[in-house]
Amino acid sequence: MEVKPLFFSDSRRPLIFGEVLFDKFSDGKSVLGGAPFNVAWNLKGFGLDPLFVSSVGRDREGDQIITQMESWGLEVTGLFRDSEYPTGEVKVEMSGDGHTFDILPEQAYDFIDPGFLEERFGKRKFSLLYHGSLITRSPVSRSSLQMLYSSREIPRFIDVNLREPWFDTEEVCKTIVGATWVKLNNEELETLSGSSLTSRGTLLEVAEKFREKSGIENLIVTMGEEGAVSSSSSGLVFHKANKVEKVEDTVGAGDAFSSVIILGISNRWTIERSMERAIAFASEICGIRGATSKDRSLYDRFLADWGKQDA
Repeated sequence: MEVKPLFFSDSRRPLIFGEVLFDKFSDGKSVLGGAPFNVAWNLKGFGLDPLFVSSVGRDREGDQIITQMESWGLEVTGLFRDSEYPTGEVKVEMSGDGHTFDILPEQAYDFIDPGFLEERFGKRKFSLLYHGSLITRSPVSRSSLQMLYSSREIPRFIDVNLREPWFDTEEVCKTIVGATWVKLNNEELETLSGSSLTSRGTLLEVAEKFREKSGIENLIVTMGEEGAVSSSSSGLVFHKANKVEKVEDTVGAGDAFSSVIILGISNRWTIERSMERAIAFASEICGIRGATSKDRSLYDRFLADWGKQDA
């Protein structure tokens, strides 16, 4: 029996909205990042043409972001240049195989101007709208997001990234109501649902109830070394994690996962195939420093392997 794709889209151009910043590590290394930016970068590496929308300062870091985006082939017309606020920065502290974030307040990406968006992109159509939960911390960028919601009918992919102290549980729960896709990890599911996840069986039950209560069409829960699970009206799909031989850092692993799920949406892969490939790519990202790679052969290698599987 043929398995029908779970996801559908009318266009291959996603709109990626949200923060771009520099992850600054304790050893002095600085890496360009931000969940939405990472997703846009990866999608471009995989051959899609996302429009990334954000705000950067009129500073050296903002210039660097534009230069790197242009070198990668990403359109830069979606970047607002802010004269008052600096380009985003996050301090990353490594601990074992994990990491902690210190996200600075009042960064340029908190002030994505609604008028700028309406002027440049008011009538353009996109396959989906991706954003994370961090971008809703600011009233200005949140109003721009609401404008995008109200000005067009578009599937929403929301990537939950709960970062203390920059989230309000009730506000995040309101944001994800009725979304087409929501991705979060098991700890975030526990926080938003208010339920204790004592076993995989409990997690699956909580995920199903949370999806139904929130009116989410497709909920994906990542569980680190335990893999990931998808919940939809079609049922539950589980995929185990891949073994990572040497973890450099886990920054951007979740963004890598989301990128491949969006690629699967565009290519009409089944959810089983999308999750398998998303986990494989996320595992690869754990083996490099930072959330993305400038090595195009990395993306080409995955595309070639997947093409052989689909032949």
